[in-house]
Amino acid sequence: MRIILRLCPGMAQRNSADGVRRAQRAGAPSWSVFWQSDDVDASVAKVSALGGAVLTQAADHGLGRVARVADPSGARFWLFRPKG
Repeated sequence: MRIILRLCPGMAQRNSADGVRRAQRAGAPSWSVFWQSDDVDASVAKVSALGGAVLTQAADHGLGRVARVADPSGARFWLFRPKG
């Protein structure tokens, strides 16, 4: 598993010294974490079965298949499978 950090559309980009991109909206720093999955739909089902929430159903987008979920404590993250 690898971590991919990306900016959400409409957010200003800032580059930090370590090369990780940090997103800012209305002056408040935030992160969008993308966990790569071999099967986004199965991962969404597992998150739900373990007490997490599905915030955005799995769907195909330009770069691959994605879904937004939250763990049982409410921490939000994306599940992602790149095309190809």
